[in-house]
Amino acid sequence: MSHNHSILLILPGPKYKLEETLGPKLQFLSQRFRGVVITTGQNKQRLKIGKFLVIAGQHHESALREYWCFRQLVKEHLKDPIIIKALGVNPLVVTYDPLRAGLVGLIAKNLLRAPFVVEVNGIFQSPANYIDSPNLLKRITGRLRNVMVARFVLKRADGIKILFANQLIGLYEPSPAQTVACFFDWVPTSAFTKKKMDASDTNTILFVGFPHYLKGVDLLIAAFKALYPTHRLWRLKILGYYSDKTIIDRAIGNHPAIEYHPPVFADEMPQHIANCSIFILPSRCEAMGRVLIEAAAAGKARLASDVGGIPTVIADGRDGLLFR
Repeated sequence: MSHNHSILLILPGPKYKLEETLGPKLQFLSQRFRGVVITTGQNKQRLKIGKFLVIAGQHHESALREYWCFRQLVKEHLKDPIIIKALGVNPLVVTYDPLRAGLVGLIAKNLLRAPFVVEVNGIFQSPANYIDSPNLLKRITGRLRNVMVARFVLKRADGIKILFANQLIGLYEPSPAQTVACFFDWVPTSAFTKKKMDASDTNTILFVGFPHYLKGVDLLIAAFKALYPTHRLWRLKILGYYSDKTIIDRAIGNHPAIEYHPPVFADEMPQHIANCSIFILPSRCEAMGRVLIEAAAAGKARLASDVGGIPTVIADGRDGLLFR
């Protein structure tokens, strides 16, 4: 592609601290591309990062209202002369996922008459992806809805970006006319190579992520509790978002060596990873696990479950350990 090729990126929100969160990636992309990013954040915002104009709408907790916000942002701004100029001729529309962002991407594709690339960031066909839903009916309907929407969007895409070779099996069979490319998400690893461990955090096992059952936090806590009587120098830190903290509190059960840490901004994550001795990702379902790449950049021992795309990030016995 030429240095002048333009991209419209549609990224799900909420994105906080836009310059810190999106800055490294957009500066990197600006070496070859220019364009527009549409997302949502804590507040409405518009700023320039590298050769990209970033437009953030107001984030909504309701999935339906968030989709409507994205839809309105795209329809409104793609008529704006400033946006049209920023996108130039023959832009490429790229969406982070084939669900809400994908549906909005289809609108942008039709408005711009542009080629459309969909990134597949999850394993939507896997029952494990819905294990945190409160009841069986919601798990079944959630899976059916996501698979149907994903297939609808993917069928209309010109290109599909996946994270590991078998990711589309059971979800969608690409047509011969569609381009399918497989590669990792871009991870700004330099921030993770610079931080030094605090001596007080030696012998810390760190987990980062949510939700509880999808990421295998219940399995992790049970395993740590079983090992603790013979490994009392170690402690476990669980960092992630819990809207209902009673789930994690009940699982920890006031254990003296297990700490729950609330979520942090992206620019704080390198220090948390630097401060651990072992990084662990016990997911039941995972398309890649970018935190494993971040932990590798920080030089940490890595343990993870042998599912989905994780074996493409960890070579068992060589740069980490995998388990069933």
